[in-house]
Amino acid sequence: MEKTRKKVGLALGGGGARGFAHIGVIKALKDLGIPIDFVAGTSMGAIIGGLYALTESVESIESKIKGLEGRNLKVVNVLAGKSAKSITKNQPMLETIDEFFGEAKFEDCRVPFKAVVTDFKTGDEVSLDQGLMAPAVKASASVPMIFQPVEIDGRLLVDGGLSRPIPADIVKQMGADVVIAVDVSAKWVDISADLTKGIGWQGFYGALSNMLAAMNQQISKEILKHNADIALRPAVAGYDWLGFGDPKDIIASGYREAYSNKALIFEKTGYEPAAKTGLQIFLDFLFGLD
Repeated sequence: MEKTRKKVGLALGGGGARGFAHIGVIKALKDLGIPIDFVAGTSMGAIIGGLYALTESVESIESKIKGLEGRNLKVVNVLAGKSAKSITKNQPMLETIDEFFGEAKFEDCRVPFKAVVTDFKTGDEVSLDQGLMAPAVKASASVPMIFQPVEIDGRLLVDGGLSRPIPADIVKQMGADVVIAVDVSAKWVDISADLTKGIGWQGFYGALSNMLAAMNQQISKEILKHNADIALRPAVAGYDWLGFGDPKDIIASGYREAYSNKALIFEKTGYEPAAKTGLQIFLDFLFGLD
């Protein structure tokens, strides 16, 4: 009798540009032959997860993300202290999501997908899986004080990280037997020296990053403890939350983290590693796994 294979769910957390590591994780899982049956994402995790669920093409996602290099994402300039314009208007970064998803609907996805958002009025977590993808993904990435809330069906919705930074429990509810959660949050960074000169935009940016990081970590602890079979934590703490200019190294960090944990991934999912290719032999040597 043929053994019934375990269904694998991927929970992708928020973390700004650090979320580019999700691409590397997906790439490594594909190279290892691990199928992805369900995806849920928060903030940047919703962007990357939604694109994968829609296309199942890592190459397509990489191409879109690398296309951001050199683009004038105005919110980045504002928070870096290079502009005094309103940070809730002229939002090219969110408009980019419209370009990525166009008129695609959740029903078009090749892999079941949920985008996690927060109800701005009640603070409740909401999972979206119907209708147009672009507004849902934009809402999931709309950090309060930086972006305006997105209205969907009469509800004002904002960043899912406020209520569910890593949606491991949601992926489990979708039907996953094994949940792989990817945590790209960063630890608290000491910015006290910056604040001695006054809060300014630089101080505001640093304080906001720390606030989100601390909040995400606290909320995520119990979720990961009880719902994640595998928790991957790419080494992204050294990358700027808004460092959208050069995704290559961040993507590589996600690949390294997933590939280096391949023994655990095979054990938990029940998949047997295939015969090694030349690339896998090289990667095993590179990561010290041979």
